[in-house]
Amino acid sequence: MLAALTLAILLGSWFQVGWSGAQMSAKNRREAPVIAVKEELSRVGMRLASRLDTLRKSEDERPYYHYQNLFHDPRGLSEGKAVNPSPLVAATGDSLISVHFQIDTAGILTIPPVNEELAEFSDKRELWRNQEKLAALRRHQDVLSESGSPDARVVAMREMPEETPPAVEAIGEQAVGQQEIAQQAIAQQAPVQQQTFRQADFVQNMNANAVFQELRDQKKQPSQNPGQEALADVQNTSVEVAIHGFLWRQVELEGALELVALRRIESSEGGLSQGFVVRVSDVNRWVDKIGAQSYELSFAPSTAGDSYTHSVAIPTIPGWLLIADISDKQGVAEAEATGLRSAFLWRFVLGSLLATILLFFLVHSVAKSEQLARERSQFAAAAAHELRTPLASLQLYGDMLAEGLGDQNAKEKYARKISDEAQRLGRVVSNVLGFSQMERKGLSLRVQKGNVSNSVTQVVERMRHALETAGMTIETTIAPDIEAAYDDDALSRILQNLLDNSEKYSRGREERRLRVSVSQDQAGVEVEVSDSGPGLGRKNQNELFEVFTRNAGKDDPAGLGLGLALARALAEQQGGSLQSQKSPLGGASFVLRLPAAV
Repeated sequence: MLAALTLAILLGSWFQVGWSGAQMSAKNRREAPVIAVKEELSRVGMRLASRLDTLRKSEDERPYYHYQNLFHDPRGLSEGKAVNPSPLVAATGDSLISVHFQIDTAGILTIPPVNEELAEFSDKRELWRNQEKLAALRRHQDVLSESGSPDARVVAMREMPEETPPAVEAIGEQAVGQQEIAQQAIAQQAPVQQQTFRQADFVQNMNANAVFQELRDQKKQPSQNPGQEALADVQNTSVEVAIHGFLWRQVELEGALELVALRRIESSEGGLSQGFVVRVSDVNRWVDKIGAQSYELSFAPSTAGDSYTHSVAIPTIPGWLLIADISDKQGVAEAEATGLRSAFLWRFVLGSLLATILLFFLVHSVAKSEQLARERSQFAAAAAHELRTPLASLQLYGDMLAEGLGDQNAKEKYARKISDEAQRLGRVVSNVLGFSQMERKGLSLRVQKGNVSNSVTQVVERMRHALETAGMTIETTIAPDIEAAYDDDALSRILQNLLDNSEKYSRGREERRLRVSVSQDQAGVEVEVSDSGPGLGRKNQNELFEVFTRNAGKDDPAGLGLGLALARALAEQQGGSLQSQKSPLGGASFVLRLPAAV
């Protein structure tokens, strides 16, 4: 009981500590993808914010007149009329920019690669693609024009007077704070550039196509300038131009939300709206290049972040998020976390089972040791009794013969009694020696062909006198000349034990009968010893053949509990068997089977 209680306490402590550790490990495993993706989102988000902010600032510094197909460079050395193709005709200047556009004072939207009045200045390499871009922008010109009315599809900050800070709504938990965005918007209301141009230069840029046509016509007809007198008569005065910074806006173009930067160009001669488009697909390709291969990061409007668990706001781009879908990794992590808990439970169950089994074997071993100690003590007492009884008889009858005591005519009887007791003493000693050999696996027999009938008859006749003197009636049914493969000494020891048991356990019975038979069949030779004793009782028949086991009550004669165990071991050593069954005489019957002689 104490051992079981100690084991229960140890197992309980192990489970408490181990389960807490397994739960902590499972929690860390589940949180690992979240921690990793947050770090990745933060790293890539900062780089993306820096990249887009650098792009916006570089476009802030670009001359406003580059946003048209032809322009007049006011910094040129020529003071006359002169126009050149914009550098934005051939390339946007940045891989993230899809197209630049401008909306003039007349409300006409144009892009640098396409000149609809002077087709020769359009970019011929991707003319059809650029024309598609121009048509798409014109379809959404109402949300691209700074002078247009606000539209629900535009999620961005509108220009407001400097004295009235714009109200900016925070987008999600990770959106930039209202104050920071408002300060950024106010700062961008002030022009980033305030430039002064000669009126002639400014007018040439506002009418670049007309300037080129005038120059071309002058080359063809130097003396005539029809329709271009207005350009010739411009005043040589100054024009102040205010160039505002670009503001990022979220604009729906052709069914998809794209990132668009818009700015205003203001002057006394009129105003322009300019901008450039950054397609989300191009940004995502850039993100894929710098992001970790183990995560799918996407640049998307804040509304797309509603379906994702993990996202981070881009500080310089209000309304846009960098999002990550880690549902697969979270599923794997959850499975691994479950596996950690299951693994501990399996270890605990198996460990508890093993500990219980070990405890059982320990208790069993201790109990077995105590049982063996008791059995050895009982064996010593029984052996002493078994030896003392024949020795007492030997001494008694020996003294009577030596001293001439008793009936002088019964000397032969006394001598026979001494012989019987000596045989009995020999059987006890033989059983003890046989048990010792059996424990050491040292039983060694010489099995050979022999006459079983003669051997059985000799043993019965040798013990007949002692058995009949004890009141036993002996019956024999021994077929003559039956041969088998056996060891004669082992057969003798088996029969002596069986006959001795029959006599011992039938004492006190009114009718004491003993029957010995020898027969042969196809399976071999069968030697049966039956008696009219009390029978086998309740004890399992196989248990009778175990060492120190006896089918005896408290009033039965003492014994060592070795005879049947030794008899079966000797039978099996010869290739035979020894079984017990109910006797037809009412008592016990033991059947010895021996292999037939070859």
